[in-house]
Order: sequence, then structure tokens, then C-alpha cells
Amino acid sequence: MRSIQVTSKNMVRLAILMSGGGTTMESIVRACDIDGPLFGKILPVVVISDRACGGLAKAKKLGVPTAMVTRPISSDGKELLEIFDTFYPDVVSQNGWLSKTPLTVIRKFERNIYNQHPAPLDPENKGSDGKSLNFGGKGIFGKAAHASVLEFQRLSGRVFPTEASIHRVTEQFDEGEVVARRVVNIILGDTVESLSRRMLPIEHDLQIEFLKNVYDGRVKALVRKNPLIRASEEQLLEKAKKIATTLYPHG
Repeated sequence: MRSIQVTSKNMVRLAILMSGGGTTMESIVRACDIDGPLFGKILPVVVISDRACGGLAKAKKLGVPTAMVTRPISSDGKELLEIFDTFYPDVVSQNGWLSKTPLTVIRKFERNIYNQHPAPLDPENKGSDGKSLNFGGKGIFGKAAHASVLEFQRLSGRVFPTEASIHRVTEQFDEGEVVARRVVNIILGDTVESLSRRMLPIEHDLQIEFLKNVYDGRVKALVRKNPLIRASEEQLLEKAKKIATTLYPHG
């Protein structure tokens, strides 16, 4: 599937993948209602979860078709592809989706599958192992993402704003191009919980703003001019991530 060209005469058909309470999903769907900022632009056609969760009940109440797939997702992505063949979305949005998306699904949607991430990403800044020096990767999601930022700042002695991010989905966790970000200041005394609470509505607003850009054909990669993590801080970053995933093994 090539990047879609959207006109005022056709809405973007959106599939949402999630695994939890569905707060972002609900925010997106409500924004698509009459008088909402996405009305007439984005059409949620299906909400898919990889487990029983509160988000499915919310989606049903909002009138969006739902589907659930069983973990682990098969490597060929057959169960997801069958759902997509029924609802034929143009774009896929991963909002709190905890399973690794099969490469077959990523290739089907090429550059039209995106993931929400609650911390700064910097995919162009590579470490000694070839992986990005940023606050993403395996196990770094949910509260673990916030914890990795706060722990790194504690270890490095550097305080800087965190970010809500949206990136293109690739085969590796959080390695795709960043296409939207929103700066969130760290406040003295912030905890993982306080930062998480303050970040969530900002993530919702960013998703809605980004989907407007999808409709308008204004999605572009954002390249950070100055790397957030310095090469000399690579070990501190890994230590911060290890602490974060130990404290929050389930995100």
C-alpha cells in the first residue's frame, strides 16, 4: 500500500491497535464525532486488542467495531491481516499496543502504520550496538518509559524536557522515523506517576493533531538537530533503562 492521497471527498479509514484501557482510542474516536476536530476526516473502522481489556468495552460503547486476537501474534500476522481484509483501513495507529507487530503487517501498510510513545525518541542517533540512543526499545513503554527518562536525568545530572512521540512502525521497537512530538517540561519533584498523569492528555492532543496532518497529507519525518543523548552517556542510558524495566516490568 502506497502513502494515500486524501481529498475532502474521502475520509481516512483508521484501525486502532491497543492492549489496555483505551484512553487514547476513546479520545480519537470522540474527536471523530460531529463537531469534533476529526469529523469528516478520520473514520475509525475497527479497534483491535491482543487481550481482553477495558478498551474493547469502551470501543463497543462508542459504536466502533471491535476484534480481539490471541497472543502471541503469529509471525505471519495472519489473524491481523484477516481483520484488515474485512475492514480495509488506510492507516493503522498503535495506541498502547503491547505486541510486536509482524513484518507482514508493517509491509502491508508501509509508511502508514504509526505508534504512540510517551518519551523522547531519536532514531538517527545510534549507539555502539547500532541501536538508537533514546528512551525507547524493548520493555520501554508505559511507566517504564517515564522512569527511564527520570532515572537518566538523575544519573547524568542533566534535566531536560521529555516528549510525547509518534513514530512510524518498523521491525524493531521504536526505531522508525519520528513524525510528531510534543515537549513536556519536567517539574521539580516529578515522579513517574505525576509525569504519567500530566503526559496522557498531551498524548491525546498530539494524536488528534497528527491525524489531522495525515488527512491533509502533511506527515513528515522530524530529525533532531542535536542528539538528546551524548555518546559518552550511552552506558548511563542503558543503566537508566535497566532500572526502569526492573521497577516497571509490565510498563
